[in-house]
Amino acid sequence: MAEKIGMVLSGGGVRAIAHIGFIQVLLENNIIPTQVSGTSAGALVSALYANGYTPEEMLNFFKETPILKLSLYAYGKPGIMDSEKYIDYFKKFFKNDSFESL
Repeated sequence: MAEKIGMVLSGGGVRAIAHIGFIQVLLENNIIPTQVSGTSAGALVSALYANGYTPEEMLNFFKETPILKLSLYAYGKPGIMDSEKYIDYFKKFFKNDSFESL
């Protein structure tokens, strides 16, 4: 039976970039996580990885997504970012994904 490796990534904004570097090192050493999860920024990186994005493509996601745009912040809601305001940006990277596909 093949060994299964899980990967859990924490939240924390800029840590997303560190997570991408971590994934790059894993892949360079032929360590392939088969289960992934995360919270906040770690959840985004985990979702990108699970959808088959390379570390370079993940970096492009963060370059193209206006993370620091003030109008996308969550005022009066839990968390820093309002995920409802990011839906259009996310659809560009997660085109045909749904909860049912899990």
